[in-house]
Amino acid sequence: MMKPCFLKIVTVVDGEESIFSQEAEMELFSESAKLRYFENGGKVSLHISNGQVTVAREGDYILQLLLKEGKKNRGIIGISGSEGEVETVTHKIGFAIKKNSLLMSMKYTLLFDSGKQEMHLKLVARSKQISEEQ
Repeated sequence: MMKPCFLKIVTVVDGEESIFSQEAEMELFSESAKLRYFENGGKVSLHISNGQVTVAREGDYILQLLLKEGKKNRGIIGISGSEGEVETVTHKIGFAIKKNSLLMSMKYTLLFDSGKQEMHLKLVARSKQISEEQ
Protein backbone atom coordinates (compact mmCIF):
# COMPACT_ATOMS: atom_id res chain seq x y z
CA MET A 1 0.00 0.00 0.00
CA MET A 2 1.38 3.40 -0.99
CA LYS A 3 1.99 5.73 1.98
CA PRO A 4 2.65 9.49 2.04
CA CYS A 5 6.28 10.59 2.18
CA PHE A 6 8.56 13.58 1.76
CA LEU A 7 10.75 13.39 -1.32
CA LYS A 8 13.97 15.20 -2.18
CA ILE A 9 15.82 14.68 -5.45
CA VAL A 10 19.16 16.31 -6.22
CA THR A 11 20.04 16.02 -9.91
CA VAL A 12 23.31 17.03 -11.54
CA VAL A 13 23.04 17.27 -15.34
CA ASP A 14 26.34 17.94 -17.11
CA GLY A 15 27.62 19.61 -13.91
CA GLU A 16 24.52 21.79 -13.26
CA GLU A 17 22.75 20.96 -9.98
CA SER A 18 19.01 21.24 -9.35
CA ILE A 19 17.00 20.31 -6.26
CA PHE A 20 13.42 19.11 -6.29
CA SER A 21 11.41 18.40 -3.13
CA GLN A 22 7.76 17.74 -2.44
CA GLU A 23 5.27 15.25 -1.04
CA ALA A 24 5.02 11.85 -2.72
CA GLU A 25 3.88 8.30 -2.08
CA MET A 26 6.04 5.24 -1.52
CA GLU A 27 5.76 1.55 -0.82
CA LEU A 28 8.78 -0.17 0.68
CA PHE A 29 9.70 -3.85 0.77
CA SER A 30 12.88 -5.53 2.00
CA GLU A 31 14.52 -5.65 -1.45
CA SER A 32 12.38 -3.33 -3.57
CA ALA A 33 10.54 -0.01 -3.51
CA LYS A 34 7.91 1.93 -5.46
CA LEU A 35 7.66 5.70 -5.50
CA ARG A 36 5.09 7.98 -7.17
CA TYR A 37 4.86 11.77 -7.37
CA PHE A 38 3.41 14.53 -9.52
CA GLU A 39 5.50 17.29 -11.12
CA ASN A 40 4.39 20.04 -13.52
CA GLY A 41 1.29 18.14 -14.60
CA GLY A 42 3.14 14.86 -15.04
CA LYS A 43 2.91 11.66 -13.01
CA VAL A 44 6.27 10.01 -12.27
CA SER A 45 6.67 6.43 -11.07
CA LEU A 46 9.92 4.77 -9.99
CA HIS A 47 10.30 1.09 -9.24
CA ILE A 48 13.47 -0.33 -7.73
CA SER A 49 13.87 -4.10 -7.83
CA ASN A 50 16.59 -6.67 -8.53
CA GLY A 51 19.28 -3.98 -8.73
CA GLN A 52 17.52 -2.06 -11.49
CA VAL A 53 15.37 1.05 -11.65
CA THR A 54 12.47 1.71 -13.99
CA VAL A 55 11.29 5.28 -14.47
CA ALA A 56 7.98 6.15 -16.13
CA ARG A 57 6.49 9.59 -16.65
CA GLU A 58 3.11 10.44 -18.18
CA GLY A 59 1.39 13.76 -18.75
CA ASP A 60 3.37 16.85 -19.75
CA TYR A 61 5.88 14.57 -21.47
CA ILE A 62 6.50 10.83 -21.76
CA LEU A 63 9.57 9.12 -20.38
CA GLN A 64 10.28 5.40 -20.01
CA LEU A 65 13.71 4.34 -18.82
CA LEU A 66 15.24 1.10 -17.58
CA LEU A 67 18.46 1.60 -15.63
CA LYS A 68 20.60 -1.43 -14.84
CA GLU A 69 24.17 -1.03 -13.60
CA GLY A 70 26.79 -1.75 -16.26
CA LYS A 71 24.17 -2.07 -19.02
CA LYS A 72 23.01 -0.04 -22.03
CA ASN A 73 19.23 0.03 -22.45
CA ARG A 74 16.77 1.68 -24.82
CA GLY A 75 14.13 4.04 -23.51
CA ILE A 76 11.42 6.33 -24.83
CA ILE A 77 11.11 10.09 -24.50
CA GLY A 78 8.26 12.10 -25.92
CA ILE A 79 7.80 15.85 -25.88
CA SER A 80 4.92 17.82 -27.46
CA GLY A 81 3.46 14.86 -29.32
CA SER A 82 6.69 13.61 -30.89
CA GLU A 83 8.21 10.46 -29.47
CA GLY A 84 11.76 9.20 -29.86
CA GLU A 85 14.24 6.74 -28.50
CA VAL A 86 16.91 7.45 -25.94
CA GLU A 87 19.60 5.06 -24.73
CA THR A 88 20.87 4.91 -21.18
CA VAL A 89 24.25 3.68 -20.05
CA THR A 90 24.05 3.07 -16.31
CA HIS A 91 27.35 3.43 -14.49
CA LYS A 92 26.26 2.99 -10.88
CA ILE A 93 23.09 2.36 -8.86
CA GLY A 94 23.12 2.29 -5.09
CA PHE A 95 20.17 2.19 -2.73
CA ALA A 96 19.27 1.50 0.88
CA ILE A 97 15.77 0.60 1.97
CA LYS A 98 14.88 0.96 5.62
CA LYS A 99 11.55 0.55 7.42
CA ASN A 100 10.45 4.14 6.72
CA SER A 101 12.93 5.54 4.20
CA LEU A 102 14.59 5.07 0.84
CA LEU A 103 17.99 6.41 -0.20
CA MET A 104 19.13 6.04 -3.80
CA SER A 105 22.02 7.27 -5.92
CA MET A 106 22.45 6.75 -9.67
CA LYS A 107 25.01 7.78 -12.25
CA TYR A 108 24.05 7.31 -15.87
CA THR A 109 24.41 8.78 -19.34
CA LEU A 110 21.50 9.61 -21.63
CA LEU A 111 22.44 9.14 -25.30
CA PHE A 112 20.42 11.13 -27.82
CA ASP A 113 20.89 11.42 -31.59
CA SER A 114 22.08 14.97 -30.95
CA GLY A 115 24.52 14.18 -28.13
CA LYS A 116 24.62 12.98 -24.55
CA GLN A 117 23.86 14.11 -21.00
CA GLU A 118 25.79 12.95 -17.95
CA MET A 119 23.34 12.43 -15.08
CA HIS A 120 23.88 12.00 -11.35
CA LEU A 121 20.78 11.66 -9.21
CA LYS A 122 20.42 11.39 -5.43
CA LEU A 123 17.01 10.64 -3.99
CA VAL A 124 15.78 10.60 -0.38
CA ALA A 125 12.22 9.60 0.56
CA ARG A 126 11.04 9.51 4.18
CA SER A 127 7.70 8.51 5.59
CA LYS A 128 5.62 11.54 6.62
CA GLN A 129 4.71 9.85 9.94
CA ILE A 130 8.36 9.55 10.97
CA SER A 131 9.25 13.05 9.75
CA GLU A 132 6.36 14.59 11.69
CA GLU A 133 7.32 12.76 14.90
CA GLN A 134 10.88 14.10 14.91
